[in-house]
Amino acid sequence: SILKRYSWQETGKRSVKALERVQREQLGSKPKIAVFIPRPDGLSAVGKVVAEGHAALSEVFDVYYYYEKGSYGGSTRPNFLQYVAHYASADSFGVEKYAEYSAVFYHVGNSDYHISSIAHQLYLPGYTILHDTNIGEAYRIMLEKGMISQDRYDAEVNVNQLLAVDDSSYLGSVLAAQRGMLAHSQYALKASEKVLTRKCPAIFAALPTHVPSMPRKRRYENITVGLAGILAGIKGVKVIESLVGRHEYSDVKFKLFGYDFTGDDSLEKLSAHQNVTVSTNLTDFDFQYNLSRLDIFVNYRMKYQGETSLSTLEAMRHGVVVIVRNIGWYAELPDNVVVKVDDEADVESALTA
Repeated sequence: SILKRYSWQETGKRSVKALERVQREQLGSKPKIAVFIPRPDGLSAVGKVVAEGHAALSEVFDVYYYYEKGSYGGSTRPNFLQYVAHYASADSFGVEKYAEYSAVFYHVGNSDYHISSIAHQLYLPGYTILHDTNIGEAYRIMLEKGMISQDRYDAEVNVNQLLAVDDSSYLGSVLAAQRGMLAHSQYALKASEKVLTRKCPAIFAALPTHVPSMPRKRRYENITVGLAGILAGIKGVKVIESLVGRHEYSDVKFKLFGYDFTGDDSLEKLSAHQNVTVSTNLTDFDFQYNLSRLDIFVNYRMKYQGETSLSTLEAMRHGVVVIVRNIGWYAELPDNVVVKVDDEADVESALTA
């Protein structure tokens, strides 16, 4: 009876009947908006989150996405957004298109996945979704690529110096003429309010993350400690280096996986240890699988840029114990879902607790 109901022929019949019941929405029934995003199948976690949130966003708006490629040409996951939504290059956007939309939303961060977003919002005001409070690197890349002149870059440096704030940088012009701003943390919200030169609606939104109801059971007999995502010195590689090779951690497995942005041979040296596994350039599926096999995830940011961490949220979803630095967005996470430490030396104490 099961095979009769779930044969290809029966499945096809039910699919056709379901499609016949679908009613096409009336054109113009929703506000038309433009959203600048990183390429969904690229390295940026922002692109992934946008793609996953499209179903909910499209219930309210008629969404047109304008994507940025970034310097990494590889694909980490299928880009289904290009098939289910209006999807075009950010380079095709301009003044004429700007006038077509009820609103324009800019995802702003500190990488080459956000430079077109920043360049456009400097003269076409919209709503900023802020992912980093320090975006000096994005301005440097814009100058390097010829998107802004040296004089324009120098002017931004002067604006940043005149603002003289210590919890953000280069946000002055980005926020000056915007119609509104969405911040991911109280830290980012307060940092932004310090540089706002005019009244601009600023909203804090702590968005939820799905949690599986049946996480993997863990015995904690053979501990696996990991570092995942963008692998760089400022994102915790140095912390792992300080632990690997020591006698008291000889029975601990260390796994580092993601994308190598160290700029040196530190990952190669780490992989020489028998209890260390290093994997780079993973697909999203492989990344999620490796993340789910961890017992402890160390995400100690040596230098905090006012960002969030999707790797931290996804590790929590898999029931992994996450050790974070007690700063910014990390400090705002509930005390009963992560282990917070104040300095690098406390990471080892947290591991042995």
